[in-house]
Amino acid sequence: MPDRPLVSFILISYNQERFIREAVAGAFSQTYSPLEVVICDDCSLDHTFEIIKEMAAAYQGPHKIILHRNQRNLGICGNVNKAVELSHGELIVAAAGDDISLPHRCARIVEEWVQPGRRWHSLCSNAEIIDKAGKQCGPYREKLPGRDLVSVDQVLASGIVGVAGCTHAFSRETFDVFGPLDVQSPGEDEVIGFRSLVLGGVCWISDRLVLYRRHPENTFKTLSDVQSMPWKRRKKLMANDKNTCALLARLQNETLQLAEEKRILTPEMARHYANALSASFPMLQFVVVYNKHWRASLSWMMWAVLTGKYRPGMFSMFECEHLHAGFCKLLRFCRKPAMPRRM
Repeated sequence: MPDRPLVSFILISYNQERFIREAVAGAFSQTYSPLEVVICDDCSLDHTFEIIKEMAAAYQGPHKIILHRNQRNLGICGNVNKAVELSHGELIVAAAGDDISLPHRCARIVEEWVQPGRRWHSLCSNAEIIDKAGKQCGPYREKLPGRDLVSVDQVLASGIVGVAGCTHAFSRETFDVFGPLDVQSPGEDEVIGFRSLVLGGVCWISDRLVLYRRHPENTFKTLSDVQSMPWKRRKKLMANDKNTCALLARLQNETLQLAEEKRILTPEMARHYANALSASFPMLQFVVVYNKHWRASLSWMMWAVLTGKYRPGMFSMFECEHLHAGFCKLLRFCRKPAMPRRM
């Protein structure tokens, strides 16, 4: 592997005219070279793409700039597919049109990417949360999973993939091996993250390399966002998340089948992973967060523990920040259920 591989910085935008200047400036400010910046706008209805074209025309830096605007709206995964198709780097650093990448982001990621013996195919870092006005609000994650490889077995134990979409970088091999993303999927991070785990692993970097913007239009909703909603809207969100979990389960199984066909996994290992995934209850984390009353949340959690579907770490997105301290103490005493035996 070359010491300075070509990196593709893909910036995905849609109706983000309020924030896109800062996002594009962050892409153009990257200190790493060789770098190509691919900006793919998903047929924005506002002035987002006009701002992008204006900034690209004025850019005089060293990076190659590739601009594209979809003729129709493709959705998040369709837009990611297009950006990856237009890119050429063996390492792809992803960014959203409402976040800001710090100038050394790509350089720091490449430091980990070129490590001898590197096995991971996804890299995530910490981030600094900012509000819609740009005010810093603290770290994205108080506690990171650690720099070590995250294997499929660790994910089976926790019930979630655990990548951070706002800071995600991934190998081209995740697409070369498994093909484009299913456009029905609501997000790319869990799907690409699982592909990376099957191929080798995920690396976490403790540095805060992105300013992650939280605002009312975010796809991801915090606890306060959800609990301030009327019950009917929360019920609809829960129904959508139930469908999402079912879709992700299907995509994970398809990934395992393809990995078996391409001899990345043995048939026994693929079957072991599929059986373990079918025994988990990923919807539980959403059920707990969407319930306003702690008794309902507690009853769901206890049901999961008693039926063997609870995985320690299942609430890694929510335990420290969202759940009541009493819940967290209770969960520490929950034993990890036995995993299916490897063949």
